[in-house]
Amino acid sequence: MPFRRSIDLDVDAPTLYDAVREVVLPNVEEGPFGVIAEREDEVFGIGYDSMLSSSRYHFEIEELEEGTRLEARLWIGGVFGPLHTLLRVWSHNRHLDTLLRGIEKKAQEIAAADRAAESAGDPDLDPDSGPDSDPDSETDE
Repeated sequence: MPFRRSIDLDVDAPTLYDAVREVVLPNVEEGPFGVIAEREDEVFGIGYDSMLSSSRYHFEIEELEEGTRLEARLWIGGVFGPLHTLLRVWSHNRHLDTLLRGIEKKAQEIAAADRAAESAGDPDLDPDSGPDSDPDSETDE
């Protein structure tokens, strides 16, 4: 039985995917988890297996008419998985809620930074824009 939570956000799928990766990847880089599913802008999952237990986190992104929905699922398995699941239902749901809030905050930060860069006319955003990009302009050499 997976634990399941979802949130709807007013960001695009690539931004949400980047936020999921930024929040979740430290568990892969510094912890025992490994990437188990990856489909850009759609799905990201990490998992952990030991002799007695296993955990799987699966994040699925769905584009809506306005914004996107992120669904997070947590599976607990292994020898102690069923007992662990039964005894800690409330804390697993709370853990997923906390994780989704962190992803939501990161997605909003990324979207705000993108909007600020666009409104400032950041030339790094579009290499074809800016005064140096016009091939017909004359330069003094």
